[in-house]
Amino acid sequence: MKKIRVACILLGHDYEGDVREGRLKQALSLLGEAGTKNVDIAVLPEAFADAPGKMTYEAIDGPTISAVSKMAQAWSFVVVAPIGELETDGAKRNTAVIISREGKTIGRYCKNIPFWCEEGVTPGEEYCVFDTDAGRFGVLICFESNWPDPWMELGHKGADLVIWPSAYSAGRKLLAPAIYNNYYVISCTLVPDTTLVDICGDQVAFAKGGPQVAIHEIDLDRTMVHDNFNRQALLDLQKDMGSRVGMRYFDREGWWLVESNDPQVSVRELLKERGIETLREYTQRSKREIYELRRAQRPLPELSEQG
Repeated sequence: MKKIRVACILLGHDYEGDVREGRLKQALSLLGEAGTKNVDIAVLPEAFADAPGKMTYEAIDGPTISAVSKMAQAWSFVVVAPIGELETDGAKRNTAVIISREGKTIGRYCKNIPFWCEEGVTPGEEYCVFDTDAGRFGVLICFESNWPDPWMELGHKGADLVIWPSAYSAGRKLLAPAIYNNYYVISCTLVPDTTLVDICGDQVAFAKGGPQVAIHEIDLDRTMVHDNFNRQALLDLQKDMGSRVGMRYFDREGWWLVESNDPQVSVRELLKERGIETLREYTQRSKREIYELRRAQRPLPELSEQG
């Protein structure tokens, strides 16, 4: 069992004076509120310090990230802070900066598929997954909700959670990535609203309106297993562990949701010990091996010969 708390910072639209100054001041105040709620990750919306559609560009070590980094250090949480980044060579990026609990910049994700109105923005070149003590997560931004391949790549890279800062809500488009990759999806938008999608594709939380701090609590140890070849092993696991492990069967999908009811028990470790593939492992391995057979123009072997 590995539970984390994620705070989505939903900004209001009323400010006094300069918009950037007002938005940053409000964001910092809400980050301070999040800090009192014992959160592990705080997420800000796309280009959070700018008025919608009016991105301003600055260096990662500029005043915006410097101010947010102080809050991360003060409250000991990881922050995903999206800004308009100005690189040393003059290139402009739509960037999500990842800040550690110690207030250090530990990574950045540059939006690979900018929206057409982001004139002058250079697209990024890599989809990134970040390993932190609060979990292994990927980041995608706004317009990237429209294509399955960025989401699939983060699944192949082992993300347990994808954080999606955005200018708009996307709605049901956030359900499919969770279904196909069995990771959580959390949005944080300028609308402002936030959605939490479970690893089986259910929307389990939604909040709208700002300014507010919306808290999502998730268990990164929960996982999905396909019924194919695993039913008896899962029934044995349930018999051995009793109420310490919970299982839910999705009969139409052929899936099992497996989760721990005991803080001392890790479902993922149990599955590994018993040689039970997760649903994601099973589908990725199946695709890889079947594609290899296809390239070689060979038929599938007998089941007794596999593995």
